[in-house]
Amino acid sequence: MKVNSINLNLLTILDAVLTEQNVTNAARRINLSQPRVSNALKELRELFDDDLLVRNRHGQMTLTAKSRELQVETRRIINEIENLFENNQPFKPATSAANFNIAMSDYISVAFLPFLTRYLKKHAPNITLSIYGIEYVTGKNRSKIYETIDFVIGSETLLKANDEFSAEFLFEDEIVCAASSSHEIFKNPRITDNEINSFPQIYITPYDIVAKSDQNKLDNFDRLQNTFSDKTNLINSGNATMPVSRIMIACNMLANSDMVCIAPRRILNPVYEYFNLQIKPSPFYKSKIKFYQYLKKSSAENKQLNWLKNTINQLASEL
Repeated sequence: MKVNSINLNLLTILDAVLTEQNVTNAARRINLSQPRVSNALKELRELFDDDLLVRNRHGQMTLTAKSRELQVETRRIINEIENLFENNQPFKPATSAANFNIAMSDYISVAFLPFLTRYLKKHAPNITLSIYGIEYVTGKNRSKIYETIDFVIGSETLLKANDEFSAEFLFEDEIVCAASSSHEIFKNPRITDNEINSFPQIYITPYDIVAKSDQNKLDNFDRLQNTFSDKTNLINSGNATMPVSRIMIACNMLANSDMVCIAPRRILNPVYEYFNLQIKPSPFYKSKIKFYQYLKKSSAENKQLNWLKNTINQLASEL
């Protein structure tokens, strides 16, 4: 049967009838009169040589075996038609509605997410974000990244070897040392390597602390990455070195102990004064950490995702 011999309006009516399994509700769903939907159902029954909807022994309308097959295929075809037209419509951030799934670490959620949400509220009020923890796309859960995540924002090593994603540089951050304001490490104007190593240390999040500087210091981070999943403690100059993945927990520990913390500056900036902490440049991490956004290469032509990518780039350049 040629497509030009079929009334294609029947497709939306078929979808509504099979979804609602009720003529009245189907008519309401697609804003048509009940007699029109009833007549269309009669025509559809003739086309498919099947009742499509039948009344069971309890008096309820149910799908036939044929209509259950048609339900899946009809919905697929309608989705493809909708996507065909949507992809050719201009994306207007001020009025368009969309939801994006973004995986990010605690660092990004503290250092960058507030800027993004503030921008969206002002310029794209109908755009929403679903935020996933970085652990959602790492380790044993890594396969999930291909199923639901639109973006990943994290350090340069996060998806470095992944051919499915393209990486774009966002910004960089310096490594600093933080401790309680009354800590004796701040008695001298400049903190030294030996002073830091004489106290127990905290490293905030193993996923985003990767500084390319002195190799002997970088080894500490490499060992942290390798052993974090086993929840083991490392030993550094006789003092315990603890990986902590939550900024508020780390700050509370610093405020109530003689521990010192090695972390990127921006993750500490919003909270260190609240916990009465002090920040000084780290003596041995001279290189800055680079952060990137990762977008699926298969989404390169998606107008909405490209708009968000460019928005994130713009905001990152203003940090």
